[in-house]
Amino acid sequence: MTVDAIYADPRLAALYDLFEDDRDDLDAYVAIAADLDARTALDVGCGTGRPG
Repeated sequence: MTVDAIYADPRLAALYDLFEDDRDDLDAYVAIAADLDARTALDVGCGTGRPG
């Protein structure tokens, strides 16, 4: 698998969170978790992740 050099820079994560911090979608996920009586959640595969 080839990775573009810009995405391999470890400083990218800090910048990503500064520019991509709008998470208007979280309310929907919190509602789903509540419906499922979930006590924890794992955010993987998108962005830098958030504890849940």
